[in-house]
Amino acid sequence: MCRFERIVIRLVIIIRVCFVLSNTLREMAQPRQVSEEVRKWSRLPWVPPDGKHNRQFAVEASAQQLEALIRQPRTAYQALGLFGPEHCAGDPFKLDYEGKVLVLSPDALRERHWCPKDQLWLGQGGFGCAPDSRGQAVYSVCLGDGEETRWNRVDFIGVLDEQYLPGWAAEKLAELQANEQPEASSGGMEMT
Repeated sequence: MCRFERIVIRLVIIIRVCFVLSNTLREMAQPRQVSEEVRKWSRLPWVPPDGKHNRQFAVEASAQQLEALIRQPRTAYQALGLFGPEHCAGDPFKLDYEGKVLVLSPDALRERHWCPKDQLWLGQGGFGCAPDSRGQAVYSVCLGDGEETRWNRVDFIGVLDEQYLPGWAAEKLAELQANEQPEASSGGMEMT
């Protein structure tokens, strides 16, 4: 097994452990027994609401044991340097995504693409860009490698707050916006 495969396996385990621990906190009878910081963290990993089965994915532990368990994968996950909801501006349910730098959820990516460069996308169009549209398609371009693809609106965490825009992403964004402007100005017919 190569080094890359070991890293990917480790990341998959971290994400799954985060899911189970977050679910455990949500299933606790008295979640106030754990610190506010840990309760806030538990809201970050997405856990589908399912009253029948979620109890099967919960750890039986005291509040102190649970906090100690959470620190380890949380530290490993933070070491990835991924963008999260805390890096986004505004309410994602009310913002238009067209022309904005969007943060793709790590849940939408394969494990080998869990890095900040693969999370930042420029929304270019599609019915999913509008918050009140029934459509879900968001056509976008990756700021990391220039790949153009279609995502669903729910695949994005939200719009990146400008203060968190890295230098490499600002350069790529400026390049993409410069390429769009000449096309827009030369698109019509001229009459003489």
